[in-house]
Order: sequence, then structure tokens, then C-alpha cells
Amino acid sequence: IVAVINNTLPDAGQNASHTVCENGPAFNMYNFLGGAPLSGGSWFDASGSSVSNMFDPSTMSGGVFTYTVPAAFPCPSNSADLTVIINQIPSAGANGTHTVCEDDGLFDLFNYLTGSPDVGGIWTDVNNIPVPNMFNPSTSGSGTFIFTYTVLGAIPCPDATATVTITVNPLPVVTISGTISITQGMSTTIDFTLTTGTTPFTVVYDDGSGPITSPSFNSSTGTITVTPNATTIYTLVSVTDANGCITNAIGSVTITVNQFPTITLSGTATICEGQNSDLDFNLGGSPNFTVEYYAIDVNNPGGILYSQMFTSTGSNLLNVSPTITTTYTLVSITDGNGVVENNVSGSVTITVNPLPTVTANSSPVSPLCDGDALTLTGGGAGITGTYIWDQMVVDNIPFTPSIGTVIYTVTGTDVNSCSDIATISVTVNPLPAVTASSTPLSPLCEGDDLTLNGGGATSYVWDNGVTDNTLFTPGVGTVLYTVTGTDVNSCENTATILV
Repeated sequence: IVAVINNTLPDAGQNASHTVCENGPAFNMYNFLGGAPLSGGSWFDASGSSVSNMFDPSTMSGGVFTYTVPAAFPCPSNSADLTVIINQIPSAGANGTHTVCEDDGLFDLFNYLTGSPDVGGIWTDVNNIPVPNMFNPSTSGSGTFIFTYTVLGAIPCPDATATVTITVNPLPVVTISGTISITQGMSTTIDFTLTTGTTPFTVVYDDGSGPITSPSFNSSTGTITVTPNATTIYTLVSVTDANGCITNAIGSVTITVNQFPTITLSGTATICEGQNSDLDFNLGGSPNFTVEYYAIDVNNPGGILYSQMFTSTGSNLLNVSPTITTTYTLVSITDGNGVVENNVSGSVTITVNPLPTVTANSSPVSPLCDGDALTLTGGGAGITGTYIWDQMVVDNIPFTPSIGTVIYTVTGTDVNSCSDIATISVTVNPLPAVTASSTPLSPLCEGDDLTLNGGGATSYVWDNGVTDNTLFTPGVGTVLYTVTGTDVNSCENTATILV
């Protein structure tokens, strides 16, 4: 009797794959094989090393893992593969904030996420409506805007989100007000009122002398005290609020100063001979004004009395042209109401310096030949004087002028900053087009006589002991003869001939 036992081939299941997220929980790989595998088998990684049936995505790497069910004699063992795929967790970064002013430029919302967000996400507003990543405060208006950045996760990983909160602060608005009229010597106040924006705030205004920055005002109204000496317009320039938002401001206050006739005199202290100068009569009171003053110089020690009418307050310029040093001294002022103020003082002395006697010199002296170096030098402006040439020439620096006649002009300035000019004409002659010829023509035979002749100039000097246009008997061989020709302008050039 023979007993036949038919053993079943061990079932390791079917090949399968399983995708997890990198932060997913550990799982039993056996549960994700296909078919109906027998339990009790062993697991191996791609290198053949034995591994646990439990797979932890947070500590292990994906790959192909083989499940092997042992042999049941005489049947062989059986295996099936499970491919584990690990998807990364998407990162949208962390929440961020950004504060801007209403007139700030376009910017990328992505730049204001914190952390390390992945690129390629989508932006939505609070209504979950998709929006572009670029935000423009100048078109959004003021307010607070919250945008959500979403990076889609690869299944089974969830999507990642983060928000950027944008605060757009409105541009500040300010008004200006103040007293319209004061009396000479009095002070008055100017009020600045912030109608839009956040305190504290500062204002830049202009009183005609240039921009002035106010102190910081902690409330919506700020006050400054001014003491103008003449009618002054205070004009708003800009306002900056606590949010750092800056905007141009519009508005002005004119403060009229009613004053007694006053006068001060100022002017340029030093001029050069032939120049004009302004006397600045600064007047206060009621126009029109008549000012009397003396002009005193060495030829008029008692002074010449002048009377001049001015039609406005403040600075009044009178152009004068003294030929010698002159002192201008105030005598009196009469305003438009006929009030005379004789108790005035003030004088300006205008020193008139003579012009330097500038000279223009060349080395070598003109005429020159093409290719010669030329140095132009100014003089007459003193040891510390400076000289500026036209034609891109630098004083006392050699250069090579072009062929032709050029008039060079130098401006010399002395220690008093007085300047005058001088000119010099420089002629550059071309080099002669020298030629070298022989009679008879080369080649020659030994014992033949030879005459070398230069051409294109007026005189010629040969090397090798040759005299121009003079017969000689050259030796055997090939010789290069050079002739130097000089023309009527003493300009030289050379030519050669091979004999």
C-alpha cells in the first residue's frame, strides 16, 4: 500500500503597493499584501536583510519589501512583494503678517509667510475665492486683509495651509490754520489738525526758507509758535503718522506782519574787476519805500548820496558795478505812509580785485611738425593760480596736436578767484612725403657707379656715407639706404631704398 500526500504550495499572497504619508502611523505590511497570504512568513528588504513586519514611515524609507512563506516539503517556499511609497508632508510655512501704507508698491504675499513654505501653492481670500499672489495696496484701499496659502498634499497626506494678514494703513491727512495778522515783534501760533491717520504725527512745512519738520504731536491737533519778521506764507509739505505713512500735504497760512519801517543791508564782500554785485536791502513796514545811502571810495571820501525806491518788503536786490573798492552806508528809510526812520545803520564794503594778466605760452614755439609733442602753459595768475585750456588741453602736460593751425584759449584764475583769458596760435605742419630713388635702378654689377636721390623735401641726408645726388661706387652685396628729408618748415621724414 502506498500513501500519497498532496501538500499545497504555500501562499505568500499577491504583489501589492501601499502609499503612506511620512508622518503616518506604523502599520503591518502583511495587511496590505494582495490575495490571501499565509501568516507566519518572514519579511526582507531589497538587500535581502530580514526586517520586521511593522513599517514606521517616520523612521523607515520606502521601497520593495518581500514576504516569504517557508517551504512545506517537498513544496518550495513562496514570496510576494509589497512596494511601500512614502509621500512627503506639504509645507505652507507658518502664519505671517505685513503692514504697509496705502501708497506702497506691489509685493508678493509669499515673501511674508514664515517658516519654509513650498512653492506652487494657491492663494485664497476670506471667502475662499482664488486670488493672485501679488498684492497692490494702492488699489486695495485701507483695511485688514487675510489671505490663505494652500499647498496640496499628495494622497494620503493632507493639504497644508498658512495665512498672511496684511494691514493697509490709510494715508494721513492734515490741515493748517492760524492767525492772519500780527504786529511786528509779536509771536503767533499755527495749528495742524490730523483728520485721517494715527497719532502721534509730525508735519513738514515750508516758511520760504526751506522744509522744516515740526515736533511730534501726540494728539490729533498740534501747535507751533512762530515769530515772523515779515509777512510769511507757511505751506504744508508732508505729514507722517505713527504708522510711518507719509503723504504730500496741501494747504497754507499767510501771516501778515505789520511793522515799523526797518532796513538791513548786506551784499557780496568781494568781486572781480568788471563784475556786478547785489546790495540786499531787507525792508520791513508798509511799501513803497525810499532808501538813501552813501557810496564812498578813495575818489569820493565824503560819499555820493543816492536815493532808491523799492516797492516790496523783505529782500530787495540792487545791482551795482563798482570799479574800485566801495563802501555803501545806509542813511535813512521812508515808508509808504511817509514815516522817516533816520536811526538806521549798516554798511557793506565791496572789495574790487583786479583781473590777472593771463599769458599763454607754448613749448616748443610754433610752428611744429606733425608728431611733435607740445606743452601749453598759462601764466600771470600767480603762484597758486589755476589754468584751464580749451581743446581738452591740460596745462603744462605734453600732448601731440593735429596738423593745422589752432587757436588755444586758456582761462587763468588767481587766488581771488578772478579770471581772464589769453590765446595762442599753434601751427602744426605736415611731414614731407620723402622719396628715395637710384640711378641706375637696382640691381647693379660690381664696379657700377650709383647715384642716390632724395625727393619730396628741400634737403636730404643719407646714411652709409652717401651724399645726395652724388656719384659713388657701392660694394658688392645688398644694402638698405635711408634718406632723411627736411622741408622748408624744418619738418623731417625718411625713406629707404634697397640696392
